[in-house]
Amino acid sequence: MSFLETEYTSHHDSKCFGFFLRYHRKKQNLSLNYFADMIGITPSFLSDIEHGKKDVAEYTKKKIFHELFINQETYENHVCKFDIVTILQAILEFDMSFLHEVYTDIEDNMDIYMETSVFHQYILAYTLTYLFEDHKTFFFDEVFMKNFICILDIEEQHLLSVCYAYNLEKNQTWKEAQKEYNKIIQNYKFTKYQAIDAWLYFRLAELNLHLGDIYHSLVYCEKADEYLKKGLYLKRMYYNLVTKANIVSLLHQYDDAISLLDTILKKCEQDDKLCLHILNNKCAIALEQQDYPSLLLYAKQAKTAGYHSAYLSFYQAFAYLCLHDIEKSKESFINMKTITDPILQLMFSYCAHQIKGEDVSKDMKQMMDWIQNEYDFQTKKFLKTIVMQYHEQHSDYEQAYFISKL
Repeated sequence: MSFLETEYTSHHDSKCFGFFLRYHRKKQNLSLNYFADMIGITPSFLSDIEHGKKDVAEYTKKKIFHELFINQETYENHVCKFDIVTILQAILEFDMSFLHEVYTDIEDNMDIYMETSVFHQYILAYTLTYLFEDHKTFFFDEVFMKNFICILDIEEQHLLSVCYAYNLEKNQTWKEAQKEYNKIIQNYKFTKYQAIDAWLYFRLAELNLHLGDIYHSLVYCEKADEYLKKGLYLKRMYYNLVTKANIVSLLHQYDDAISLLDTILKKCEQDDKLCLHILNNKCAIALEQQDYPSLLLYAKQAKTAGYHSAYLSFYQAFAYLCLHDIEKSKESFINMKTITDPILQLMFSYCAHQIKGEDVSKDMKQMMDWIQNEYDFQTKKFLKTIVMQYHEQHSDYEQAYFISKL
């Protein structure tokens, strides 16, 4: 047995220490045995540390980190720049460049942050910012949740729970995410981090919209609006209003929905990402109405204003197709190799087969499979509109009606 294994004392951060040893090992794809050998302990002792079963002395931690990670000069000169409240405000303001800066700084200087007295807050910060990196989901698991949550105060526990639920959302496990959010709401005590309250309600509004629960989506949307106004989180408030416009359109109040989107658009002309989000939603509402002249108008207006996305190209191509302008529809196509969204790939494939007068039965079968198995209400609605249009185009109104009831 090495001296490292004989000297350890109780310390509340040891569970976090174990988590991060495990994090570094998995990140570098190192086996338990190899990693244990690197830091001079046995695999069984390392496993106990990783799972929070052993406490580790402070000088032991320092020895391990100085051996593995710390560049002394960097350590002495580095300043811990971020706090949870600032990060929450950035999330609510969609300040992605700041969040990326936080994420990168903590990623690059994990060892230094772990030497601070509040390093569990930096773990939270890292978890939050990691989730906001494009397409990333965190490796939450039972070990992480058990070992980490026990050292957090009540506000931080709520925040971690929201992170966990949001991670499930990003994995598109909508029902599981809903269960987690409901648990949070049932046990929730409103806390010093009002930004958590605002973010929680915003996520619930979005999630219930995905699940097709229009009533609860609207309830949470109004709640989110209340908290967002308190904190003056204007950008997130605008995103929340886009969600509200989608809910209004689901109630078939299409003109009101478009009017609300136009109002938001005028207020945020300097924010390209938000403008594109609004314009995509205007097109989606026109598509749902099967109002193809308006769909074409919105898509062309967006492109004329300098906005480009694969969805806008599809909306334009599909509108021309429905208006029987085959040549213009062809011109609207983009390079299929640049499309990563499987639904959009299918949509362009369907349009291409329609234009060439080819068999679309495979495309239709794939769409029907997704309609019958898709949990995301909005995706299902989008696909149903396309399939219904096809049947109506071929005067099969009975089948179109059947699709509308799925």
